[in-house]
Amino acid sequence: MPTFLLIIQLVSQLLPLLVSTVKQIEAAFPDTPGSSKLSILEATIKSAFDGIGTAAISFDKVWPVLSSVASATVAVFNQTGVFKGGAANTVNQIGADVQKVGDALASVHTQAAQ
Repeated sequence: MPTFLLIIQLVSQLLPLLVSTVKQIEAAFPDTPGSSKLSILEATIKSAFDGIGTAAISFDKVWPVLSSVASATVAVFNQTGVFKGGAANTVNQIGADVQKVGDALASVHTQAAQ
């Protein structure tokens, strides 16, 4: 499968998790600069990639797209008032989302291998 199709497939599978994780990071670190929150998101997703071992596509190829989607999501949430601050979410929930990211990556890897 061509790389760009793998990226589109992966991003579409990860979108709900990405949005959820962005919200959780914002809730957990409301007064933290956006660049630091983006670094947390990057580390979260990279750890899932690293956990897969051999992924169908490299993190370096996917991260620029995911980063752009995350930034656009934050912009929409800021414009619509979704991000007004709030209670911190638990680390367990973020950990559960990392597991879901890993599962999605494994699914794409399996499909690419077929």
